Amino acid sequence: MQSDITYGYGFTVENMVFGYNLALFIQKHIKHIAASKPAREKFTTEITDRIVNIIENTEIRNSQFNVNTPESADEIFETLLQPEDAQEIADFFESITDDKYFNHNGLDLIPIVINFETGLETLYVPSQEGCLGANCGAVLLPACMPWQFNEHERALSSESDLDEIFVPYMQELGIIISPDALGFQAIESFG
Repeated sequence: MQSDITYGYGFTVENMVFGYNLALFIQKHIKHIAASKPAREKFTTEITDRIVNIIENTEIRNSQFNVNTPESADEIFETLLQPEDAQEIADFFESITDDKYFNHNGLDLIPIVINFETGLETLYVPSQEGCLGANCGAVLLPACMPWQFNEHERALSSESDLDEIFVPYMQELGIIISPDALGFQAIESFG
């Protein structure tokens, strides 16, 4: 088994209440997910508008989730929606996430939102295949050469600029903010 190490500045997804907080995060940002480049390339406006409407009008309660078991994005909404809607939502999420990292508990939707809202090119890096629970990798702005940065990334001047961007997302996701959770990360993934 080969391993890769990805370096970058970002936050780990440890200590996250997966199902409930991720469902609320998706619900809050569904318009941005539906308007993202991956969604626009693969779905018509009619389909994305229907998905936005379904998710925005879904009641999400903490009691609907097992806090000890991470659930994928499609599993989250499978429990909340009619079967025909749940399948459409599952197909949508599976189609817009990076095939290399899909099926990591819906965590690969987080960088889609951050990228759309901030212009940064973040990515989700899983720490291990099929990981569940703590230490499931991180959302990172990968370390790279200065000429590889886009205009939004070149405008950053310090770690505190990134902290100001990442901390609100961490809070939405229920991730405990600590020096270990936010900062320069080296994530080893296997594949």
